Amino acid sequence: MRTGILSLSRALSCKPTLLEISGKCKLIGWPLSTSASTTTNSNNSLVVRRNLNIRHSLVPVRSICYSCDHNNPNSKQSTILKISPSHQKPLATPLRGPQPSPMQEAASASSEADRQQPEPQKDGPSLAFESLSPDATGPTILLIHGAFTTGRDWDLVTPYLTSTSSTSTSPSSNSYHILVPDLPGHGRSRTITPFSVSYSAHLLRQLIVNHAHNGIAHVVGHSLGAHVAIRLASQYPEVVSRLLVSGFEVFPTPTGPSSRLSGLLPYAVWTSQRLENCVPRFVVRWLMDGADIRNIDTSFCTLALCRQICEPMSDNEKWPEPWPSPTLVIAAGKAGVLLPTSDHPHDAKRLADIGMQLCPETKAVTHPKMRHPWNRQDPSLFADTVRAWVENRPLPDGFVDL
Repeated sequence: MRTGILSLSRALSCKPTLLEISGKCKLIGWPLSTSASTTTNSNNSLVVRRNLNIRHSLVPVRSICYSCDHNNPNSKQSTILKISPSHQKPLATPLRGPQPSPMQEAASASSEADRQQPEPQKDGPSLAFESLSPDATGPTILLIHGAFTTGRDWDLVTPYLTSTSSTSTSPSSNSYHILVPDLPGHGRSRTITPFSVSYSAHLLRQLIVNHAHNGIAHVVGHSLGAHVAIRLASQYPEVVSRLLVSGFEVFPTPTGPSSRLSGLLPYAVWTSQRLENCVPRFVVRWLMDGADIRNIDTSFCTLALCRQICEPMSDNEKWPEPWPSPTLVIAAGKAGVLLPTSDHPHDAKRLADIGMQLCPETKAVTHPKMRHPWNRQDPSLFADTVRAWVENRPLPDGFVDL
């Protein structure tokens, strides 16, 4: 199980079910009914008894142990789960009833060690960020940039989100509080290292808690920022309201002879960032349908950062666990003649399918006229799309469901 969010819909298949949670643990989206009851035992633990299969039930956890007689689904013996909250160490007390096998315990321990993240500390590192319109009456929107850029990548979009005037396609008059951070290793946060998706999510959670209105935010992520946004929603759902990601792509893990060349990828990325700056900006704008692409700041685009971003991951690590936030997954649909400027629609669809397991409202769309950096190509449309999604209104014209 991935740290942060636990889906019980797959873990439980027997009846009746007994869920025991020690300490204070927040249950999100628990569909309690007359067939479920809660009590407190002598150890001051919340006990939830439910005689129906549990669906869409989330608990922020560090570890879980459970046992069930899967070979006898009609068994009257209860399934028993003990869950330790994310702010405590995993429970070491033995379970009553059937015990998990040594293989299950070893797998659980390995997964816990690999994925455990520390709780944010007030005296720890903090991401550099800008806070725009902090006195706005609307909620907070967190904008997460992509690889080798900074929060300045959103400077064409933010005026449309902080202004109360409507654009040509958006009837909204809401003004939003905007948080625009620089990710670890990037821009003004270059001294916060190493970069990783999990560490970025950890620091962004701290940013939302400390600076967002009511400690919660709508989250928008582009390209690498889309991966960070999804991890944030998976690990810390209590700080994410609605989610919009664009340009989420997963590249296959090299196997066979090609795996020997994977070590050269950071060098290729490092070189390409510098070669891209040699291309005149008017040529880039022509190739990208007018997208205003900035020169890359090579002062923080180091070989170390390239290695951290290109660090190989297993296929299981590339795809997240389901998360509860309503999510719009967007794939830019316009391919380039000389440059690969479109996104992968099959990745967007698969990501949306994962999110739909816990939130049926999640969906994937594409726009055939938009290229990968469409926040720089058509910032007005991008802002209108964000407004429409966070306000639960129909999307602007041009989007097609995947």
